[in-house]
Amino acid sequence: MTKIMVPLDYETVDNIICMQMQEMKESLEWELVKVKNNKKGTVFDMDYKKDMKQIKEHIEACEKIYAYFGGNNK
Repeated sequence: MTKIMVPLDYETVDNIICMQMQEMKESLEWELVKVKNNKKGTVFDMDYKKDMKQIKEHIEACEKIYAYFGGNNK
């Protein structure tokens, strides 16, 4: 397998992390809506209330990481 090395500066890496955190946050928000509305399927826990709590905690974690790496949340 051939390896390709791509140099990345800090700003580029920060932007990649911010984009990924924003996508993860949006995905978790969508999962939260699905769990709240349908009560079909869960992400982290089979108990719906516990699952919603964990999803919210993960959304907050994404927001903190996003802000740390220079994102402008909300």
